Amino acid sequence: MIDLLGPPGRGRAAWLMALSVLALACAAAHAAPARYSATALSSGNSMAYGLNARGDVSLAADDVGGGTAGWVKGVLIPVPMGSGSRVSSDGRVGVLVDNGDGRQRPGLFDLRTGDVTVVGPPHTLPPIVRDANRQGVAVGYASEAPPNAEVFSGGSELELGQGSVNAINSQGEVAGTLWHTDPLSGDDQWWAFSAAPGSTVIQWIAPISSGLSNEAVAMDSQRVVGVSDVNAGSGSVAFYHHLRNGLTVPLAGLGGSGAGALGVNTHGAIVGWAATPGDADYRAVLWTGRNQVHDLNQLSDVPAGWLLYEAVDINPKGQIVANGADAAGNPKAFLLTPVSGAQAPATVSRPRLSPRMLCEQLRPWVRLPGTKTPAACRWMRGR
Repeated sequence: MIDLLGPPGRGRAAWLMALSVLALACAAAHAAPARYSATALSSGNSMAYGLNARGDVSLAADDVGGGTAGWVKGVLIPVPMGSGSRVSSDGRVGVLVDNGDGRQRPGLFDLRTGDVTVVGPPHTLPPIVRDANRQGVAVGYASEAPPNAEVFSGGSELELGQGSVNAINSQGEVAGTLWHTDPLSGDDQWWAFSAAPGSTVIQWIAPISSGLSNEAVAMDSQRVVGVSDVNAGSGSVAFYHHLRNGLTVPLAGLGGSGAGALGVNTHGAIVGWAATPGDADYRAVLWTGRNQVHDLNQLSDVPAGWLLYEAVDINPKGQIVANGADAAGNPKAFLLTPVSGAQAPATVSRPRLSPRMLCEQLRPWVRLPGTKTPAACRWMRGR
């Protein structure tokens, strides 16, 4: 993928002027995306959260009583007291650890050994882990009112403000969403942000449309991706932010009034969801360029009558975890693996479905009475 935001150190103005030229160049050089074989991750209802480079998946599954689990080489591993986090590069997921006095501490559960590491102090309300890196640093939020965005490490925590930290990379940089006063409109909104390792200095990622809100969902060593409001009533756009030069650009959708980016790999490939024209339904999508968006239903051998409605993560090998539904509307999590020489999938009838909204899964704003719910969430909840 051509990085449309440019390498670190390039001037912002020069890259803004060159965006149209780069888009044309990218389109000319663009190769057809891979085809994928689809593997169901459970026999019952399931929902995926994340994927690492080894192919480990974090998910919720009826096979383990509806609780959280890990999928490692085809085996489902129950995760007691799991918090529904992504899975770190070394195969650890977020859990709650009983402190013995009615309080709970954030921890990490190793999918291969079953070992649990406590990463933060005790809380009266359950602290939630959303992501972790190989160094054992976890991020999420403490469930106080208002909720506090937290970085958990070595049994202690670093508070960054009202909101949630949703992603951490191998360098320890973090990204998420905080309650912030828009410097132009003066309104309080949810704004995406990034921060350096161990720092409380916030680098704001402004929404695509001034005066509205946005949410950072995932990151790698160079990029942050998420969803941004595009008007005050309804609609959203997926965005891509470069950590080094500070540029933020929107990603093309499928013709509907909403899209959101949920995962990014080290090669710059991005996955998420997008609404179809007329907002008839939602599709899991892959972006291989700013304006190259691909419906994964058209690239995968999902069974006839089934639908992939959101892709939540992608690893460096190009594997993707996606959530979908069978012909009866039951939720299913899939691992999509690139293959060569795959035949086109059978025709899929697509029921009208709402995606599992990232607003509900990742954000704590419902705990803030009187605050503004981002337009993207209002629109999605109404579907």
